[in-house]
Amino acid sequence: MTSHPKDFSEELVKVIAKYPKICHCLHLPVQSGSDTILAAMNRRYTSADYLRKVDILKKYVPDCAITTDIIVGFPGETEDDFKATLELVKKVDFASAFTFVYSRRDGTKAASMPDQIPEDICKRRIMELVELVNAQTRVHSAKFVGQTVEALCEDFDAKRGLYLGRNEYGRMVYFASEKDELGNFVKVKVNEANGVSLFGDKV
Repeated sequence: MTSHPKDFSEELVKVIAKYPKICHCLHLPVQSGSDTILAAMNRRYTSADYLRKVDILKKYVPDCAITTDIIVGFPGETEDDFKATLELVKKVDFASAFTFVYSRRDGTKAASMPDQIPEDICKRRIMELVELVNAQTRVHSAKFVGQTVEALCEDFDAKRGLYLGRNEYGRMVYFASEKDELGNFVKVKVNEANGVSLFGDKV
């Protein structure tokens, strides 16, 4: 299950800030930047509510990487609704985002809603959103170039011949090693950033 903004509180953020073993990365799904669409989704918060929570997080954990989920093409979504989503993405400056096109599912309330969005409009909107999110992601990743990060090694990519793990900001880190590093914390000097992935040398 993913998290919901209703479960986010100032108390939670203070705990993240207090304990160094907690990663500075939080997934906070917004779904849409339009209050009209959020209400239609029954999300029970507004874009302003969401932004206030982000402000609280940045107050206590200013370096926290924020990731999210966003859906485009929900029934009734107008161009203004979509633009509101783009504006929220710009304001928050997400480290990365999972983006989706609304998928109609029989039996759900949304499936019977009027103003289902045509496929060509959904395609255009998702491409515009992905372009914006990817641009932000590249900027966030580029900040790590030249730095030494600590990554928890999770797997070995046989195709690349590299181990991979994540740093405390959720970035995937690739590196070479002559010994098995699975399950280890490894310090890596980052030489290159590619989207959400970082590449470097084990220190």
